[in-house]
Amino acid sequence: MTGETLKRLRSICLCAVLGITMELAAALLLGSILSFFPETAAGYQGQMDSKLADGMFSLVIVAFFSPLFEEAIFRFLLLGILERKTGFAVANVIQALVFGIYHMSIIQGIYAFLLGMLIGLLKHYTGTIIGCISFHVFFNITGILVTILMPGEISTIIRTVSMVAGFAVSYALFSLIRRNRCDVQTG
Repeated sequence: MTGETLKRLRSICLCAVLGITMELAAALLLGSILSFFPETAAGYQGQMDSKLADGMFSLVIVAFFSPLFEEAIFRFLLLGILERKTGFAVANVIQALVFGIYHMSIIQGIYAFLLGMLIGLLKHYTGTIIGCISFHVFFNITGILVTILMPGEISTIIRTVSMVAGFAVSYALFSLIRRNRCDVQTG
């Protein structure tokens, strides 16, 4: 393997781990915020439950097909086209905004916008859509597992420490990805 190939492989693996840590931190943050809005939390949980209502079929769609489709549309096509016309910063905001609106829920829309910004940066720093897909697949799989396995009530101290640790690890991973930046930008 060449040095550039190893760099890309390392970035893809870091993106996968970043997807896991970001989902854990985001789930804890969202759970903390929604604890103040029980009706909104119940509605959101109903949305999430309905996405997984068909068992294994839903799992495959949410965990694998959606990330492939969404990354192809939002980061490969939309970001790629807009970046050539407007530059990266403007293109990243626009694709993230469209990604947020696409999720058609205020809660999902807000965090999809923020996630879209981050995934756009991953595309920019890794130079490949594969890192974005890796991040998104592992983010979604972790979200499914959190929904299934994490108890509804977690003590505030454990939630806060876990959330801070998750964001700290995510920041460190993102910094590694940024430093590992591939010089050759490809679709």
